[in-house]
Amino acid sequence: MIEVVDVLLAVVASSVGVFFLRAYQTGIGMVRRIVRQETLHAADVKPGPAELAGVLRAAGEPLMSLSGQPAVAIKRTQYHTYQAKNDSDGYRTLSVTRADATRVELTDASGTCLLDLDRVLLFGPTSSYAITGANCKAKHPEIWRQVSSEHADGVTIEAVYIEETIIPDGITGFVSGTAEASDELAPGDDYRGVGRRLKLTGEANRPLIVSAYDEATVLEMLRAPLKRMVIVACVTFAIGAAAIAIPWLVAP
Repeated sequence: MIEVVDVLLAVVASSVGVFFLRAYQTGIGMVRRIVRQETLHAADVKPGPAELAGVLRAAGEPLMSLSGQPAVAIKRTQYHTYQAKNDSDGYRTLSVTRADATRVELTDASGTCLLDLDRVLLFGPTSSYAITGANCKAKHPEIWRQVSSEHADGVTIEAVYIEETIIPDGITGFVSGTAEASDELAPGDDYRGVGRRLKLTGEANRPLIVSAYDEATVLEMLRAPLKRMVIVACVTFAIGAAAIAIPWLVAP
C-alpha cells in the first residue's frame, strides 16, 4: 500500500530532479550558444548575437576589489555572523549575492565596443575573505553600512565572510551577448555623418557573459558541472519512482 510519506518522498525527489534538469538545460544552452557563435572583431559587430575578445577597460573610474586591484566588474557573495545583546548564542545570516560594474569598453585591433553590464554572468579570479567586524568597520565602510543596516542597536557583528569574483581592469577577456544601439553617437553612414555606437548587453534569458579568460576556458568552466547535474537529476528521479513503485510491488 502506498503511504502518504511515499508520495511526499516522490514529489520532493522529482522536484529536485526537475531543478537540476533545468539547471543543466540552462548550462548546456550557454555552451551551445558560445560554440555556435563566431568571435568577431569590434568593427564587424552588427545588431544581434555577438562575441568579442579584447581588452576590457573601465571607461571611467574603475571599481576597487577587496585586495585593492582595480576592476571593471565585481560579484560578491557574502554573509555575516552576529550576536544579539543579552544572548549567548551566535547567529549567521543567509548568503546574499550582488554584482557591481562600471562603464566598460572592449577594445581590439579593429576598434572599440561598449558593454552594458546590467544582466551579466561573470567568469574571473575568485578570492575568499573572512573579515572581523572591527576591521570591516575600519577598512570597508561601504560593506559595513550594508551589514550593519540589517540590525537594530545592541547587535555585535562578529565577522563578515565574502567570496569575490572580479574582472580586472585592463585584462584581455572574452564576452558574449547581444549587440544593440547605445545612446552614444559615433561616426556613421547617414547624411549627418553620425550614428549610434553599438553596445553588447544581456537579456532576461540570455545574460551577457563577461570573462577574464579566453573562450576555451569559459567553455570548460561551463561544462564542468553539467555531468554532475545530469547524474543528480537521474538519481533523484529514480528515488521518486522507487518511492511509488516499491510499495506498490510489495503490497499484498
